[in-house]
Amino acid sequence: MRSGEAVKAMNRLRVRREEDKLTLQPKRSPTFEEYAQGYLDPYRVVKDAKRPATLRAETVCLRRWHEHFGPELRVWQVAKAHINGFMAWRQSQDVSARTVNMELVVLRNVLRKAVDYGYRAALPIEGVKVAEALRREAPAGRLKRSACRRWKCPRTAGSLPTSSC
Repeated sequence: MRSGEAVKAMNRLRVRREEDKLTLQPKRSPTFEEYAQGYLDPYRVVKDAKRPATLRAETVCLRRWHEHFGPELRVWQVAKAHINGFMAWRQSQDVSARTVNMELVVLRNVLRKAVDYGYRAALPIEGVKVAEALRREAPAGRLKRSACRRWKCPRTAGSLPTSSC
């Protein structure tokens, strides 16, 4: 390769890096399953890092992600198409939108650590539309306890809320 060609190739790589289109591909990046296990291990050891219930919930979520991704997918290979496919797969199982969104949060946390450790160049989850959760309306005439303290309570006609609120 001539030096002029090398300079052009280097400039193309610089442009790709500046546009975040240059992906990092280490010699042996871990599979998603390996990395997810490594992600959870420190939290199991460090006292009060995460509650045991949170660790159990995240373990279950990560098992579902692994089930969808398969055994060979590497951390750097996870793309928006995989994430959107997972969302469709989970919603086809009649899982609530909130559950799907919580599973997205777990994946985002794992992949954010992968970016920190250099296994990924960027988060593929950026720009993925979250599932629309149905909002439950409170029954008419009832205010939540916290709302009663912030605004005038209809039962007490503007005075301070009572213990019955």
